[in-house]
Amino acid sequence: MSLTIYFNGQYWCGLIEYFDEKNQWVVREHVFGPEPKAEEVFNFIHYVLPNLLNEKWLAKNNQIQTSKERRKINPKRLHRMINKEKQQKGMSSKSQEAIRLQHEERKKVAKKSKRERKELYLKEQFEKKQAKKREKHKGH
Repeated sequence: MSLTIYFNGQYWCGLIEYFDEKNQWVVREHVFGPEPKAEEVFNFIHYVLPNLLNEKWLAKNNQIQTSKERRKINPKRLHRMINKEKQQKGMSSKSQEAIRLQHEERKKVAKKSKRERKELYLKEQFEKKQAKKREKHKGH
């Protein structure tokens, strides 16, 4: 089961995906309204979600038959899958997306300037070594 909270442009929604008793993939959506706080999400998971899972008449159910059988998943594989889902970036608002793009652009510029400074530093060090070698080679 997974709960994904995203902004659909007008409201914050929660997308619940799970397998029911008949091994059918079920997707349900819950509208939170304004951006939910951690406490609201916690209350939703513990008090509202169990009731939603028991309701059979929700109009927004999308059930898809799955051919693969449910089987026990190796704990290491499960841990990798959990970490992979954590790494995935969810949907965000347009302003958050713009801020993220600006941040990535600044990172690229900073990386480029750092690389140029490092190359300049290494070139100066090399020139110093070469000059020192020439002085030694000249003698007194």
